[in-house]
Amino acid sequence: MKILPVFILTLTTLSNSANALPIKPETINQAQADQTSVQQAMGGKHRSDKNIARNQYRHPEQTLSFFGLKADMTVVEVWPGGGWYTEILAPTLKDQGQYYAAGFSLVAKRTPNWRKNYQRKFEKN
Repeated sequence: MKILPVFILTLTTLSNSANALPIKPETINQAQADQTSVQQAMGGKHRSDKNIARNQYRHPEQTLSFFGLKADMTVVEVWPGGGWYTEILAPTLKDQGQYYAAGFSLVAKRTPNWRKNYQRKFEKN
């Protein structure tokens, strides 16, 4: 009795997959270009060896793919902290998209100097 429901579910799944819409080649090409852009940013010269070494633990390529990152998006990173993801997001979005870091003010007296210096680093690039 237990085999029948699984069998029906399998047949239903297979029949529904036959009706799925085909993926357009340009969609695949754009996804590959976005993935390449992220990969290049992950290993870019602007990143420290220490941050690049953390890629294997933080899985940025898989994480950003999960969130659906595309090179032509507008992305707002709220409180980017030390900028680990910023180092990947900003170069990926540089040519086609927009990147905004919503964080501390550069002119506020209470903003820590380390944060001001880090933000200035990205303004130069």
